[in-house]
Amino acid sequence: MNANHAIPRTITAGLFAGITVLGFAAPPAPAHADNFVMCPGGHSGVVGDRTSCAFADAVAHAFYACGMCRQFDAYSPETGTVYPMVCGQMRPADFPDGEVLKSVNCYGGDQAEVVVW
Repeated sequence: MNANHAIPRTITAGLFAGITVLGFAAPPAPAHADNFVMCPGGHSGVVGDRTSCAFADAVAHAFYACGMCRQFDAYSPETGTVYPMVCGQMRPADFPDGEVLKSVNCYGGDQAEVVVW
């Protein structure tokens, strides 16, 4: 546990890149792991140390409130500022406990990266 009372977790994201060579599609690229800290709200995590769980939870709320749109604004309770956010494509997240959930990485604010599932 850290000062945010967050539990470290690992997310494994599959890259869905297909290359056609001689009429055959190449298999997806190997999955890679992105480390993040799971926030107490249970639907978001923080990548790196550029943001807080309070902001990550606000990003998750805004993401779902807008219908899982790729661009939206999220309010930071830490700074009192509204930041534009941009999210990537949904992808599977494999958690160490065997759970597989859809997730998305969102970027914005002061170089913040947030994982939402």
